[in-house]
Amino acid sequence: PSVLLAITLFMLLGVCGKSAQIPLYVWLPDAMAGPTPVSALIHAATMVTAGVYLLARCQPIYDLVPLARETVLWTGALTALFAALIAVGQYDIKKVLAYSTISQLGFMVAAAGMGATVASMFHLITHAFFKALLFLAAGSVILGMENEHTHAAQPSNPQDMRNMGGLRGRMPVTFVVYLIGALALCGIAPLAGFFSKDEILTAAFHTNPAVFILLALSTFLTAFYMGRQIALVFFGTPRTREAAQAEENPPIITTPLILLAVLAITGGTLNLPMFHTLEHWLEGSLGHVFAPHFTWQIALGSLALALTGLFGAWYVYSQRRLLSNPQDQIAFEQRLGSIFTGVQHKFWIDEFYDAVIIQPFYQLAEVFGKAFDQVAIDGLVNGSGWLVRQFGLWGQKLQNGFIRSYALIFFAGVVILIGFLITQVW
Repeated sequence: PSVLLAITLFMLLGVCGKSAQIPLYVWLPDAMAGPTPVSALIHAATMVTAGVYLLARCQPIYDLVPLARETVLWTGALTALFAALIAVGQYDIKKVLAYSTISQLGFMVAAAGMGATVASMFHLITHAFFKALLFLAAGSVILGMENEHTHAAQPSNPQDMRNMGGLRGRMPVTFVVYLIGALALCGIAPLAGFFSKDEILTAAFHTNPAVFILLALSTFLTAFYMGRQIALVFFGTPRTREAAQAEENPPIITTPLILLAVLAITGGTLNLPMFHTLEHWLEGSLGHVFAPHFTWQIALGSLALALTGLFGAWYVYSQRRLLSNPQDQIAFEQRLGSIFTGVQHKFWIDEFYDAVIIQPFYQLAEVFGKAFDQVAIDGLVNGSGWLVRQFGLWGQKLQNGFIRSYALIFFAGVVILIGFLITQVW
């Protein structure tokens, strides 16, 4: 048991690094600085979901170690709530989605810790649909903000939501598909996220009430930060020249968004409560697994939480007076004071890692790096070169240019070969 515990905890550490769970999540928001299609692949494909897949495939091992399963469960639940809190305070349109991905991965990891592997994999699939849609639609918004007709002397940041507003009329197709992706992420029926997230909440309700409360709060926060994003980006009045002159993108960009929106709408049919198609399909790989039955009370409760979060965001952020001046702190956020400051600065975890890990390594590199480079690295490289040169000098003696030497070597080789064959025959 102790060996299995060590193995499962080390695997969980790998899952935390690969699928951005506490405490190894800080790389994922930084990775979204790349091109938006790359962000869509990172957050929707196997880049970050491989850790969840590992937990699903290793479920029989975790079943033998209850402590490891409990650790997986709490890691996912705490990550879901922690990342959702941070997402509430971000202004970069892609960074909100990045922390949203961390939160949704927490849902999947928590489901795996409950043994609800089907629910975990179901949410993994549906999340790929609407999160890829949201990232690509965010890219469409950024492109619209960077249209060629805007020639401001000091252009505003096209990813800062405080510089947007009123894009609903300027970019109608992007607005509609973005709204579909946001509602699917929030778990609004009958979109894909409603069915997959409901299975996880149902499993939590029957497994661990404390975890159920954490995931329910995460559901509310998910709806709140997505409602906040929709309001800041698409509603109100344009707050910058770029937003006022934004243009819809051509079909080569909007067509994939429409296709992903269709998947975000219909993805829940993969495992409808009446048919359990995905559950039966996974039985061949996972065997008999814990798959909670659809519960209308929990489904309606989660839907009510999501609608409450959306209504709260709409009430706070849709008022025209709060959106008119991008230079002023939004009144609601200003009243929260240090609470919102902590959320906005991601609870200073990045700064803590920088002070405790990165800077000490820099100092060690300054102190020992030069000596290590000259003694170890240069010694290894120069030593390899010397060794290759010695082999070359030894081989050079064989190439002396005399035919009689080559004939003698050839004759010796023939004698050795014939002798070897004779011994094999005898």
